[in-house]
Amino acid sequence: MLKRCSEKQDMTEWDKWREANLNVEVWLEGKPMGEAQFRGAPLKSAVFQGWYLDGVNFSGAHLGGAHFFGAWLRGAAGGARGSRRKEA
Repeated sequence: MLKRCSEKQDMTEWDKWREANLNVEVWLEGKPMGEAQFRGAPLKSAVFQGWYLDGVNFSGAHLGGAHFFGAWLRGAAGGARGSRRKEA
């Protein structure tokens, strides 16, 4: 669902799901995202383990508690709020 919303550049469906499921830890492992757009997306506590995030736009995304273990972040656009960027 997250990738579909990004491709449409409309995070409405994800935002509604995330707001209704704040206690669910979102694990996003090993997915190539290309140039996905997560501008302003509520991705609190998301785990982007092993993701290839080159060119992904996180501008204004809510990433408090998010983890990027083993993720490829070169070329990713920043400006995200509350993220902990960590490359392995």
